[in-house]
Amino acid sequence: MVIYFRVWGMRVTERLVLFNSLLLFFVNISAQVYPDKNIDKHLSLAIDYTISQNFKSAELILKKIDRENNNLPVGKIFLAAMKIAKALDYAEDFDKKAIYSELDVAEKISDSLIEADPNNAWYKYFAGLTNAYKAYFHAEEGNYLTALIKGFSAISYFKDCLELDSTFYEAKVALGIYTYWKSHKIKDLDFLPFVNDNRKDAIDIIENTLRKTNYNKSLAIHSLFWIYANEKEFKKAASLAELALQVYPNSRTFLSDYAHALKQFDKHKSIIYYKKLLSVYQSLKPNNRINEITTKHKLAIVYSEMSNKVEAKRICNEILHDKKIPPSSKYKLQDRMTRVLQLKNDLDKK
Repeated sequence: MVIYFRVWGMRVTERLVLFNSLLLFFVNISAQVYPDKNIDKHLSLAIDYTISQNFKSAELILKKIDRENNNLPVGKIFLAAMKIAKALDYAEDFDKKAIYSELDVAEKISDSLIEADPNNAWYKYFAGLTNAYKAYFHAEEGNYLTALIKGFSAISYFKDCLELDSTFYEAKVALGIYTYWKSHKIKDLDFLPFVNDNRKDAIDIIENTLRKTNYNKSLAIHSLFWIYANEKEFKKAASLAELALQVYPNSRTFLSDYAHALKQFDKHKSIIYYKKLLSVYQSLKPNNRINEITTKHKLAIVYSEMSNKVEAKRICNEILHDKKIPPSSKYKLQDRMTRVLQLKNDLDKK
């Protein structure tokens, strides 16, 4: 449901053009708006709260939407999305029962609405969104076959939505993201006559459509960030994250994205933002320490890459000798701790 700006090495005029074009992503020119103005108003507010990690306020508004519009799936869909976002943000276990419950009921409502009115693009979109979140959740849970099935269902509904309304931007950007990653996975087979590399076209679709999306803009931006990173376009990725931070300055997702992209071409600035992110995680209540330890490890890696062996080792030792990590977090951090120890050992050999 979750950009920027300073691109080193570009001329001032080029940077201004890029900035202005990216800024449009947050201006809802011809944005997709649900016909019910009351739902649109409250849904937009709830999504803003979710992006800003004010999950309690987001939940209250989404429950109100669901309570007052229980004939529609929209409240349940975004309640599930908010609960997924919250668990990921706090590095907590998913509330599986609640998430499955919201999405299962949303799917039944969507199916009933489509049966009653098969030519309603919004109903097709709700069905696609429900299946998309189910696919995402199943993938996070490691249920990859189910995730694949739900993913294909989501794509089918989004295509149906666009057949009914070719300007339905929320569906169009979702298909653009799907097309990119599908092409990326099979790009090495493009010598075959029936395989095409559509990554560039997909990126063009996402970039040209993103500013017209509304309810899933931040998720689309985060997806485009990782597409840029995957394409080694780190300055574009950093620009996107920095512009997002201008709109959502406290977003931990965009802070992490920005620091990651900066690491590739401006390590000093990357350290500044990793430290800012670390400070935010350390101030959280409650704090299971998982994101804090993860961010410290990333800082140690950057220092190591800068040949600052002393600071990198200090952070590694701080992590490895931390006695305040809860037992449940220690279990989840096992792989991370192994990598921290490996980094320390590598530094010892230098």
